[in-house]
Amino acid sequence: MKSAASSLKDALKDIEAQLINVNFEKPRPGPNQIKEKLDSLSSMIDESDDAPTRGAHEVYDMLKQQLETQLGRLGEALNGPVREFNDLIRTEGLPAVGE
Repeated sequence: MKSAASSLKDALKDIEAQLINVNFEKPRPGPNQIKEKLDSLSSMIDESDDAPTRGAHEVYDMLKQQLETQLGRLGEALNGPVREFNDLIRTEGLPAVGE
């Protein structure tokens, strides 16, 4: 069970690390994860009196695709490893993850 929990935790941490900066002790210059990039793009658009540029739309489309990829990975994890882990811990009489 410990091995299954560790493997699941690693898989979920990898998805999280693509979405947000999880290592605050080692900051990197500039926005480096999807959420930070979306925040920066939003700030730039909000500060302008003009409509978003074609470049801003292209960056948004790219970030949206990256986000959708990570959401797909999360869905796969929830329907696969998380479900399998929940089945495993239920056999031990423990409450499932997220319940």
